[in-house]
Amino acid sequence: MPRSLVLTVAAALFACMPRGDAVPPEANPELRVPVVVRGGLVLVPVRLDGLDRELTMVLDTGAPTVLRTEIARELGLTMSATSGLEDAAGARLASTAIELPGVQVGAFQMRRVSAFAAELPDFAEQCVQIDGFLGVGAERGSGFLDRTAIEIDYAGQTIALARSGDTLAPGGSTVRVQRHELTLDGASVVMPALAEIELGGRRLWAILDTGNNGSISMTPGVFESLGRSFDEPALVQRTGALSQTAMGVRLGVSYEGRLDALGLGDMTVRGVPITVERGDGSGAEPIGARRILLGYHLLRNFRVVLDIAGGFARLVPVAGADPSAGARGLGFSWRDVEGKISVVTLVVGGPAARAGIAVGDELVAVDDVVLRTGDRAGQCEAREVIEAAGDRMLGIRVRHGSAEQLVSLRAEPVLPTIDVGVRP
Repeated sequence: MPRSLVLTVAAALFACMPRGDAVPPEANPELRVPVVVRGGLVLVPVRLDGLDRELTMVLDTGAPTVLRTEIARELGLTMSATSGLEDAAGARLASTAIELPGVQVGAFQMRRVSAFAAELPDFAEQCVQIDGFLGVGAERGSGFLDRTAIEIDYAGQTIALARSGDTLAPGGSTVRVQRHELTLDGASVVMPALAEIELGGRRLWAILDTGNNGSISMTPGVFESLGRSFDEPALVQRTGALSQTAMGVRLGVSYEGRLDALGLGDMTVRGVPITVERGDGSGAEPIGARRILLGYHLLRNFRVVLDIAGGFARLVPVAGADPSAGARGLGFSWRDVEGKISVVTLVVGGPAARAGIAVGDELVAVDDVVLRTGDRAGQCEAREVIEAAGDRMLGIRVRHGSAEQLVSLRAEPVLPTIDVGVRP
């Protein structure tokens, strides 16, 4: 499933805000900080001036820095005019512009960081409290990731911060990165980190998006502009809840397939999984969704260096990694909604569908873990059982109306495995 939030902002909000200072340790050209990679998201320990506890924030190169409104109030931060912050479905978030007096990640400190305070969902599926997003600023040079280079090591679960990306992981392929300013519906909008890619013989800009915990995501218009069709027999269809947004669950149909070739600088990756969402037709297409999003299932195969100020990103392949490897799963997802644990997404022809499970069924138990509405600990335990199962068969108990059934499911790749990979 694609990213939880796509956040775009009006650049004029911070026009009068002075830019802050980054204060890296004098003794080190770079600083490594342990992080947790969970559910495809990089969770960073962050301290804010004025708060006596550590926060957990998602490292999100595809969004501005966002803090939960209740934490901003706790800090006594001045909240300025209402912002133009949107979520992945184009719904306007209840948000205001703020300035964080000091942000610290490990021993790295940054002063006067532009950000937003917003009413965020609880992200219950991540099974961890998410206090906000650590990202870019509303205008160039004003945000956290605008003023430090960063290296993400997904496998090693560390990040490195430095004055310049030149001192971070060497090798790999270098791509151009820019933050474009667009005028949409009369508003000046500065997009997040856009990386130059090549698709179908054309050079395009895509959001390098660590907040997208799925595969490469693109809109139907982009997909069809590549000469692709939704009638292709190799596409896998997913129905139900496409993504979680600030206003709830976005319903519709998505299609999963592969790209023939994706150019990343002087490197080509083949057979990379993609997701194309076709929503229920309600609402306008959001600003953020008009871009291709490069997500976790691609980025995890590299050590990712991003230097927005320097105008480049570097992708260093991880030994043994395979960018063509897509997601594995039982073919369904579930949430605690409307007083029951409901199946909300189903892969057509996947393990769950073949066993007779349908969207709207109630999930009763996973192996010996009984699920109850409101019991977040039990739900997280069930998710951990599924994650740790590997190729082991799981007992899944579901209820359809008054009928209850026990089915045995084993995770399998959503897309058939192919023999391709990185071509320098």
